[in-house]
Amino acid sequence: IKHLENQKIISVQGGGGFSCALSSTGLVFSFGQNYLGRSSVSNFPEPVDTLKACHVTQLAVGYEFCLALTDQGFVFAWGRSVDKQTGFESETNI
Repeated sequence: IKHLENQKIISVQGGGGFSCALSSTGLVFSFGQNYLGRSSVSNFPEPVDTLKACHVTQLAVGYEFCLALTDQGFVFAWGRSVDKQTGFESETNI
């Protein structure tokens, strides 16, 4: 993937119409459909802005949601939460 040429990608996860890639430096890239704000409008891999200051060590991707674990033990969740799969009580998309 041309937009990831300068990155050492250590993990790739695919969801429903989108994908996430994790670099060796802990950056998360998202690409594909922009449904629910998961990825860039251009459909090309772009860093997830909210996680740029974090060092992500693991990713888990579901059909319409993502989870990221940092080296500090924090978990970030985003996407569709209709079944509360992001850990929030409401069914709000985040």
